Amino acid sequence: MVYADADFYWNKYLAAGSMKIPDDAVSGYLRKGSVILDQYTFGRVAELLEIPEEVRLCVCELAELQYKSDTLQKDGGIVTSWSNDGQSGSMDISSSRFTGAGYHKAIREIVNRNLHRYPDLIYTGG
Repeated sequence: MVYADADFYWNKYLAAGSMKIPDDAVSGYLRKGSVILDQYTFGRVAELLEIPEEVRLCVCELAELQYKSDTLQKDGGIVTSWSNDGQSGSMDISSSRFTGAGYHKAIREIVNRNLHRYPDLIYTGG
């Protein structure tokens, strides 16, 4: 189930000022954002009778994170090392927002920030 559509993305989410997913890709990334949200809420959003605006905003933000991550990987990834005129260096990208553990941490932050008023959706037990 897709929780935010292109109309919501263009007219409500982007009005708050954000990066822009290309027109021809927005529906696919909103679908990916919805799938990610379902994973982090254990499918509980699909059980709601009405989808709150916070859920739609969360899906849009997750879609943009996924778009940026995909774009970086497609464009050759994040620079991790370089060499020029005898100078060289490297960077640790393990905590980058767009790769590995940093990516999953960014997802959790987005979900928790947007859905903090809906603890039943993000409760994991304990």
